[in-house]
Amino acid sequence: MKVWTPTENGEKTHYAGMAVLGIFGIVALAMLMSIALAVLSITLGMSKTLIFLFYLLGTGVTVWLAFLLGRRLHREEILFCLDEQDRLFIIQAGMYMDYRRGIWGYSRTSIEIQKKIERMKKQMLIEHKVPAIAMQILKVERLKERTDGFTIVCHVHTGDGRAFRRKWTVSGKYEYEEELLWQFRRRLAYKNP
Repeated sequence: MKVWTPTENGEKTHYAGMAVLGIFGIVALAMLMSIALAVLSITLGMSKTLIFLFYLLGTGVTVWLAFLLGRRLHREEILFCLDEQDRLFIIQAGMYMDYRRGIWGYSRTSIEIQKKIERMKKQMLIEHKVPAIAMQILKVERLKERTDGFTIVCHVHTGDGRAFRRKWTVSGKYEYEEELLWQFRRRLAYKNP
């Protein structure tokens, strides 16, 4: 069984740490920027328009950092595997998780997702079993490669017999990514109707 993960196969994922520390870091940075701007505006006597523009810039930076963190976490929870029958599967660990409210609920959910990722990697690498939540990629409709990842639109089949069309945007680099992209190209719709 071949497994593609965003981290090395023997390496542990740091999903929970990235999620919780990333959120706390973004919130702390936003608060620090607000306090610094308030102090500067009082001491320098800045105009209301300039203060508004700086707050707008700070909000933009905060949203941009949150977007980058979300992309990174999304990448960490997507795994791909190819079984002995040449079937390609995609697994999104956080897809079937119950999300809790508040920062402590978010932290707990992040820890559970990290544990689930580690369990699935062990199941695939050591036990050579495809997890039950894995979706088989039947054919790829579109594959768009970018410098920071790829987007795939494909037809998938779930373990409970449902088949549907799904789009995934995967950012970052995977171990042996060229081999994974080759597997997608093999399943492109024009080659595999």
